[in-house]
Amino acid sequence: MRFLLILLCACRVSWSTWQGAPPRSANNVTMTLYAVDESSMTMVRSVLQRDPHITLVEFDPTVIEKQKTDCGSASCPAAVAAACSWSALQGAEYYALAAVGASFTSGYECTQYKGDLFAKHDECVAGHVTNEQTTASYTLDVYEVKTCEKVPALSQKMTAHAQGPEEQSKPAALASLGAQVPAKSEGLPDQIAIDANGRIAGDARDGYYALFRDGHYRGYVRARDPGTPAESLRPMYCCLSPQPGDALVARGRRKFLDLAVDGVIGQLTFDGERKIAGGIGAHVRHYALDGGLQYGFGVDYLGSVATKSNIFLFTPEVGWGIPIAPGFVVSANLGVGFARANQVIESMNDAVPWSLTGHVVPSARVQTFLTTWFYLTGDVGFAFTGTFDSWESDGAPAARPMTMRSPIVRLYAGFDI
Repeated sequence: MRFLLILLCACRVSWSTWQGAPPRSANNVTMTLYAVDESSMTMVRSVLQRDPHITLVEFDPTVIEKQKTDCGSASCPAAVAAACSWSALQGAEYYALAAVGASFTSGYECTQYKGDLFAKHDECVAGHVTNEQTTASYTLDVYEVKTCEKVPALSQKMTAHAQGPEEQSKPAALASLGAQVPAKSEGLPDQIAIDANGRIAGDARDGYYALFRDGHYRGYVRARDPGTPAESLRPMYCCLSPQPGDALVARGRRKFLDLAVDGVIGQLTFDGERKIAGGIGAHVRHYALDGGLQYGFGVDYLGSVATKSNIFLFTPEVGWGIPIAPGFVVSANLGVGFARANQVIESMNDAVPWSLTGHVVPSARVQTFLTTWFYLTGDVGFAFTGTFDSWESDGAPAARPMTMRSPIVRLYAGFDI
């Protein structure tokens, strides 16, 4: 009666607000800013000046004048290196390089050609311009001045498009970009620290934080009631314990998408007799680090060589997870879908009749967050199909009834990416 799925491979991807933003030297930082022209400066200032974490320092453009002349751009390595060195001397933690530009493109469709007996190609004598559009772009590259390495999580790039002749589409694209940049640009995430007494230091709010120790990411914690007698800082990864000196960078709620492929070994019932079967399954599941609503979809295939029959399970699934300990979330899940069975009827020239029925798969699952790169997941449940006894296509009169009613055990081991 066992129906066991053994892992072949799995991985999960994750995302959250400010995913990957590294810790800073302090919650509030100083940043130098260089923009390639006045319009770029106006747009980027409207974004950075509203961020309470940033103090802008005016950049001296003569610092990179020689490098710009030699390499032709303020973004070339030599110019960026000179800008980082000068910014560090001003006491800044970051150097920002901003640029706004607009590019017009179009095509041309020829509608009339003039033939020439001695020319290799006909000459186009009439036509019209097509696909006229302007693309406006905003680029903000942020560098950590000590290493002069670009910080991708703090850098931004946005584009806006407008159709029409250049004199119309260019101002329209730039106007659209000007509205988009302030609306979609996020400020630096809040950053707090653990003081010598093991309490939160700094102006913190309830929420999720990535914990960094000695500059290295160690996992997630959830802060509640910071700065009050009821203050709590709950680790969300196994064996993670906040220590004095740890830096905490605010994050959004962390969500995951599991992608798993399973080998399948089990049994199905064919004409009243249980038969060994095997196959493969694939599952996609979405859930959050702190539990709550989760859902997914799976497809399992189970085939029996002895009976020349197989069953496909198509299973949408929904559930609810509850954290029971740091790094462990238990969930109850219910899958309700449809199943398809096929049989090969040798006596009728290998005809393949098929049948459909519904099925349910209730299960309990344990999802783990043991490390920041590796995880294990297991679930136990029961697969219950209706009886496949209404067959279609050639060979249907000779098809035998089938069912699958069996316990399920699934074990996953995979990597966070």
